[in-house]
Amino acid sequence: MNFIGREKEISELNAFVQKPGFGAALIYGRRRVGKTSLINQCLAAWKGKGRIVPFTGARASVQTNLANLKSSIEEAFPETSGFSFESLDAAMAYLFEAAKREKVIVVLDEYPYLRSFFPEIDDIILRYSDRYQDRNLKLILSGSTVGTMVGLNDRDSVLHGRFRLIMNIEPFDYFEAAKFVPSYSNDEKFRTYAIFGGIPYFLSFLDDSLTLRENIERLFISTSSPLEPEINYSLMGEMRKVDNASLVLDLIARGHRRYTDLKKHYASSGLKANGFDNVIQKLTEASFIEKTYPINCPNESSKSSYRLTDNALLFYYSLIDGNQSRNFLSPEACYDRMADIIEKRYLPLLFEKVSREFLGRLSRKGLRVPPFTNIGTYYYDCPSEHRNGQFDVAAIDESGYVLFECKYASRPVGMDVIKEEERQSALSGLAPHRLGFIARNGFATEVDPAKYELYELADFFDERLQMP
Repeated sequence: MNFIGREKEISELNAFVQKPGFGAALIYGRRRVGKTSLINQCLAAWKGKGRIVPFTGARASVQTNLANLKSSIEEAFPETSGFSFESLDAAMAYLFEAAKREKVIVVLDEYPYLRSFFPEIDDIILRYSDRYQDRNLKLILSGSTVGTMVGLNDRDSVLHGRFRLIMNIEPFDYFEAAKFVPSYSNDEKFRTYAIFGGIPYFLSFLDDSLTLRENIERLFISTSSPLEPEINYSLMGEMRKVDNASLVLDLIARGHRRYTDLKKHYASSGLKANGFDNVIQKLTEASFIEKTYPINCPNESSKSSYRLTDNALLFYYSLIDGNQSRNFLSPEACYDRMADIIEKRYLPLLFEKVSREFLGRLSRKGLRVPPFTNIGTYYYDCPSEHRNGQFDVAAIDESGYVLFECKYASRPVGMDVIKEEERQSALSGLAPHRLGFIARNGFATEVDPAKYELYELADFFDERLQMP
């Protein structure tokens, strides 16, 4: 499959490699997010212009990793055939010496694995990089254990301040993910992202010559699903030493998003509550979940909630994991049983999330004037009705708040919906300077576009939203 997206990241990585002298780059992100593919795509342009040493750390042994490193060096430097690199230090010494004569690009992928077998590796890199700043060597450290990789640049790390480039490779948003299914309609592109998320490796399984339903049946529902083991591998590759990570993901996916509610249900499963905070911390560090706050309560933990960062995980834990009917029904019959939940509960929830992504992209591209300075949710109390509530899409610009109502409905939005939103806004006590509406299928002719900020699904995929 052709490489898709990451134009900005490739440009930055190419600029880093092109600079003279020594330089180190730190590249991290969730497993399967495309770090290695990105590096390979960049390095393909440098073949024949220098020596490239791509090396991936293995969860094996010191001897195995040294042997693999020797093979990688020998492939780039055939003249080293017969050499014996008995230590990591000796291998690094050779590479820095070679960089006196020509450009050398060294990639140390799965760097956390290397650190576990070579505890001295950070000190080795520090020593050679400080000593040989004039050597034409570029060192790229890449890894999926996000906490470990981010920690390499912490103030107490020996490598703090030594990186010329730091890149957090994130999953694609809805706009980039849509490029994997170019023949789909705008609605199908949204639905694809809502279910398969933004992890490039997961998206690469899609076949847009099939219907979206057929892709869901073969990739998620079938008991021979190729995605199910990938999702488990992606999770357990980072959470091997964290018990009950899947339980917490399952609880969040099923609507238990507040800390106290999550902890209560965690403990009700017969588990010790004192282990809960460790699971939350590790899942957050690995970017499987995130803690979010309403934009008007940025520091109030009582108003915060947790959510899964990736739609594929959300769909899997909401509807697939533990679904015993998969073992007794055909994928087609199983989909029929969950279709109503997908249409009426799952997709409307994801439409709100994707609407926030759309507004962010719109603002960053300068297509919304004035631009938004924050986008999220808005919490309010309603004393007259003895309740509280939340606007699921709210934004701030230079004039104040803009509240949006999102409707993933089959018919155009009419004035009945708009009048209800105006009522809710008045009850909240918030006086937004503007109301907005985002609709799957547009608006009735009675809705005045001069009075309200209106967007529809077709706007999500406007070519002007393409990032440079």
